[in-house]
Amino acid sequence: MIDRLLGRAELKERIETLEEEKRHLERRAEAEEERRSEAVADRQRAEERVNRLEDRIESLEDRVERAESDEETVEFRRVSDASGGRLDDVLGRLRGVETDDPEGVLTAFVPEDDAVPTSVADWFGDRSRLVRRAA
Repeated sequence: MIDRLLGRAELKERIETLEEEKRHLERRAEAEEERRSEAVADRQRAEERVNRLEDRIESLEDRVERAESDEETVEFRRVSDASGGRLDDVLGRLRGVETDDPEGVLTAFVPEDDAVPTSVADWFGDRSRLVRRAA
């Protein structure tokens, strides 16, 4: 009753209304932030897929070009440099390669540019030039 006489009742109702509106706006803001976060993640996944597909297209185009070419060329499919953590990762993956097939995996040490072991040259035939260049 005193609140009504002093006009506080209207103020309290207004405060309650504003607090409810604030809670509603906070929920909307949280939902919008979640939607934005999901959209960013979706975009990143889509960009990664596009990059993989572009790489695949380039690889297939190169393969078609090689197949249509009259001359036999011996080239690496891909060359990349690795150092630091990436080098450790690549070497770890190579150490973990296993096969039951005796012709499934071949590793060879080539100490000098022109010193491809005979057994490796026999395995690779015309492509032993690649081993020599990789050394």
